[in-house]
Amino acid sequence: MSANLRLLIVDDDVEFLEILERCFSRRGFAVTARATCPDALEAAGRQSFDAAIVDRSVPGGADLELVGRLNSINGNLPIIVLSGWNGPAFVAEALAAGACEYLTKPCALGEIETAVRRILGLRDTQLAGGETAR
Repeated sequence: MSANLRLLIVDDDVEFLEILERCFSRRGFAVTARATCPDALEAAGRQSFDAAIVDRSVPGGADLELVGRLNSINGNLPIIVLSGWNGPAFVAEALAAGACEYLTKPCALGEIETAVRRILGLRDTQLAGGETAR
């Protein structure tokens, strides 16, 4: 069902990035994983994505800069901000920057997949094993 859907994932925690890349690839998404703001912007300039999961703050960009810049490249790109920063002010800032979802780390991988499926209008399914993302 998610075959051929392109997902951009950006996080400077390489281990976490690899976990998300593996999990979504297994679900049939075409995943592009990047660890910095410039690398993510370069990828977004070369191809279009159906959705993005981005850390709130990644190297090479100011806090939430990537969200705004991705929106300037593709204003229709649904973006999920996934961050260890928690609180209503952080959520409000991310939504104002153009994110459509905000998830706080740590959270279950199934919760991340549910958010991706929700923003893409896909039927909800859980990742196996109830794994937790850090």
